[in-house]
Amino acid sequence: MQKRRIVFIGSAAVCLLLGGAGAVAAAHPWSGPIPQGPAVTDAPDVPGQPDLPEPGDTPDAADAPDVPGVPDLPEPGDTPDAPTPAPPG
Repeated sequence: MQKRRIVFIGSAAVCLLLGGAGAVAAAHPWSGPIPQGPAVTDAPDVPGQPDLPEPGDTPDAADAPDVPGVPDLPEPGDTPDAPTPAPPG
């Protein structure tokens, strides 16, 4: 009979400890959703580099300067290169 009483008291103590720990954990600020910081509205655009879509993003500049004789990468609002003049002769 003595052994059963010790087991019962031990079980009750463990339940109280676990219940108390659960109540403390639920009341602390680390429980619940993780707070999110402010969203970045737009990072500066780099002309000629592809832009990753972001919230509130603005498109790249209409056209980066064209370099004669160098193939132009397509960009939004791009204008074709001027025709290369034929060599004399």
